[in-house]
Amino acid sequence: MPTERRYRPIGTCMYCGRKPPEVELSDEHIIPDGLQGNILLPASSCKGSKSCAEITSRFEARYINGAHGGLKTYLGVYGSRRKKNRKTTIPLFVSERKEGSPSKFAGNLTPSEHPFISMFEHFERPRIFTGNPPPEGVKASVRIWNTDPLKKYPAVDGPPWVGFEPVVRTLSKIAHSYAVAEYGLGTFSPLLKQTILNDKFDFEDKLWSMFIGCEKDIQKYPSLNLHEISIGPVEFQNRFLLLCKVWLFASVPSTPIYEVVVGEHWHNRFTPRKVVIPQLSG
Repeated sequence: MPTERRYRPIGTCMYCGRKPPEVELSDEHIIPDGLQGNILLPASSCKGSKSCAEITSRFEARYINGAHGGLKTYLGVYGSRRKKNRKTTIPLFVSERKEGSPSKFAGNLTPSEHPFISMFEHFERPRIFTGNPPPEGVKASVRIWNTDPLKKYPAVDGPPWVGFEPVVRTLSKIAHSYAVAEYGLGTFSPLLKQTILNDKFDFEDKLWSMFIGCEKDIQKYPSLNLHEISIGPVEFQNRFLLLCKVWLFASVPSTPIYEVVVGEHWHNRFTPRKVVIPQLSG
């Protein structure tokens, strides 16, 4: 793992506002530990049963292990925990010939044996900037990493579908915690806490699309870093907004840069910030 980076402790849950002795606080990985996130915000999330840490951990796990579990194994991306249980194989699912039939599990294969498919959601730009109506659908980029095994498994399916809810909530959590880490709690009016904490989140209501989207254009070349996050002030129609850009798996071609409007603030004196997580060497 790269060297761990720690911000100053917050001392208050940045999601619900509770603090000791009412609750115990845990450290928050800004990018999830399971994605090799090494950027920590200490004493910033309440822990225990039905806590904010429990809520965020649940949807992060669905996003990481559902949408990108195979990609993590393929690239050798691991968190700092459970080193003995790190996966070295990727489950293979193939389509039945009958239309409408569910995918069938065909075994666990090593990355070299697997015709692995990765998929990333591509949203429109946040509607707060475009004024567009809610999107009717979501585009996705699909990449086949290993074409040779397709001769043996021509009907391979992509990663298990986990829905959009964990994607949207994980992006919200990353952007909100990074804003708090860089600028401090109480320095801006947050826009994403309800999305993060609401376990009855409804993707179809499209309210999330007001504040969460993607850059219009895909980067022509991948980054040398595994992940990148940047944040800074944006003035738009006499409103001072904090815009966070989240580029997960930046070293993978055609991955989107997500734009997340974290909140509003009362002046434009915030300076832009950026943090990267480098790839592991070897």
